[in-house]
Amino acid sequence: MKVKELDEYTIAKVLYSYLVEEKSHRVIQSEILCLPAPLNGGGYVAMEILHYFNIKGNSKGLLKNNLDYIETINSEAKEILNSFYSISNEAKNLLLKKNINPQNKKTERLQLVKSRIYQDVLKYYTSMNYNKCCALCQIDQPELLVASHIIPWSVDEDKRLDLDNCILLCNFHDKLFDKGFISLDENFNLIISKKLSRNVVNLLENSFFKTPKEYLPNQKYLKLHREDILRK
Repeated sequence: MKVKELDEYTIAKVLYSYLVEEKSHRVIQSEILCLPAPLNGGGYVAMEILHYFNIKGNSKGLLKNNLDYIETINSEAKEILNSFYSISNEAKNLLLKKNINPQNKKTERLQLVKSRIYQDVLKYYTSMNYNKCCALCQIDQPELLVASHIIPWSVDEDKRLDLDNCILLCNFHDKLFDKGFISLDENFNLIISKKLSRNVVNLLENSFFKTPKEYLPNQKYLKLHREDILRK
């Protein structure tokens, strides 16, 4: 895997995971790059990426407690991380309804990076809102959870970062919700489409909506979901 073949988002995640989160080469290779990383000798690809930016073992966790040290790292890596931080803060401010001052030009390449960072930030806050557990079952494995949109991401750009437009769901329930096989009524009771097979309906037998900490699903959005997405 060559560094120049990687997108900027992936590189930023590798840099952030190592310099801020203190993750090992092996964990980065497994979680970020989705490559095999055996206990013995794993992590060489992640290490290769970091070495490309002249980031060695003594830099692990360098930015964990003091971001000022960012001035000491490779200029290209610094530029990528600064962009990552800027977009992340922009996403947080939008999500929390604070004023923003975007400094990034809307190039196609940057928009792709921005979209993925926005989704990371959104998932974090949605996860906190739902106590890090699927709203319809007991699954709490982060990799199996999704910030599921009531009004789809692609339909309304203005509602993408609305926490009351997102429900934390496991992959199974997210796919059912996204495809219109389930929805929620005005009392947040589960609605199951008549188009769903009996075998799948049986899997939903013990599913019920768990109230989030703060941001309940928006009733207007749910109404639109029932009317336009739920399969009748």
